Amino acid sequence: TLTAFQLYANIQYLSDKSPKPIPAIFGNRTENHAYEFGVSKQTEFGMKGKLAYSLNHTLISGIDPLVIAQFHPSIDYYSASPVLELSQSFLRNGFGSETRAQVEATQASALSNNHAENYRAKVIEAEAEIAYWRLALARDALNVQKDSVERAGKIRDWNAKRLKLNLNDESDLLQSEAALKLRTLELQSVSDENRTASLNFNSLRGTDSPEVKEGLPSLATVDITKIPLPAKAAKREDVEASFQAQRAAIASAQLGMEKHKPNLELYTSLALNGRNTAFGDTVSDSMGTSKPVVAVGARFALPLDFGTVSDVNHGYAQESRGAELKYQRKLFEQDKEWNDVRSKYDEAKKRLDLAQQIEDVQRKKFLREKDRQTRGRTTTFLVLQFEQDLASSEFARLRLQAEILTLIAQMKTFETTEDLHSGAKK
Repeated sequence: TLTAFQLYANIQYLSDKSPKPIPAIFGNRTENHAYEFGVSKQTEFGMKGKLAYSLNHTLISGIDPLVIAQFHPSIDYYSASPVLELSQSFLRNGFGSETRAQVEATQASALSNNHAENYRAKVIEAEAEIAYWRLALARDALNVQKDSVERAGKIRDWNAKRLKLNLNDESDLLQSEAALKLRTLELQSVSDENRTASLNFNSLRGTDSPEVKEGLPSLATVDITKIPLPAKAAKREDVEASFQAQRAAIASAQLGMEKHKPNLELYTSLALNGRNTAFGDTVSDSMGTSKPVVAVGARFALPLDFGTVSDVNHGYAQESRGAELKYQRKLFEQDKEWNDVRSKYDEAKKRLDLAQQIEDVQRKKFLREKDRQTRGRTTTFLVLQFEQDLASSEFARLRLQAEILTLIAQMKTFETTEDLHSGAKK
């Protein structure tokens, strides 16, 4: 917008009753209605231009009639003038260097803010997704723990019946009773985590409630192998924001140094003029070339505090260097964080495969030992231990699934906004 055409207009009313040196000639009151409108432009190569048209209506009161008759045909007249003004900078803002720096700083700052806000939005979306999977994990863990409590209760009841029939020792019943209480205590802990996860999930939705009425899919039904991995962009949104901030800082430093340079400016103006008692004749006369006003000149200014200027310019240079180093650090951290997340994902996938195999083995082992117990060929201790092993393997598998889904959510912050939107459409 700095180099765009600007349309402007000025309107002014003047009433001048100040004392005049010769009232008989200059009157005792001057009224003036002034109007000016035009377009202006600042070019990228340092030239400023303005094309305007001004119109004035002047009324002078209080002049001696004898003077009017002798020296002036009228006290009420119009004047109009089209004006073209051009100026070109050569030292400060030489060939538009200051203008380009200002445009660069403005654009880069706006882009930096845009990318920063995009990244904040992605982080919030990732936090929401992580909260979603945390709640799904808490619900699945709650179901697993409820099953564990139910199995422990059945084992306790089974041992109680056998004790009544004098088929086993009371220690087996006490052992199963202790196991049931332990599973119940663990259930309470899992229930607390489910409540906390629900509160966190609702908080991100702007709701203060421990209840989430919507149903969530079980982690067991989520096929992680079919979830496409997010693609890493060359520059994450926050890194792009840092890059644009670097551009803005460099441009701002350049702009600051330009302001302390000597100023040499050449300028010229051309104005046509018309004056008449009739409005239409005045406008018509103003388009003629018989009464032009031409001006050509130069302006020069030089700051004399050379030491301060040098120190300020050095500070601007350091600011540019600092912005560049900050961006390079941000770029390094982005690659480091991506490699870390991707490495954790690959390792978690391997551990998940192993955890699923362990869970299958633990389930077969528990079912086999429980069958042996019904035939009196094993102890309650082993059944309880195998049941705990099965529950632990189920928890391990659920945690790994949630961890992988959380890592995928974190990877999405490395996508560009366009990739994220196209992935959502798919």
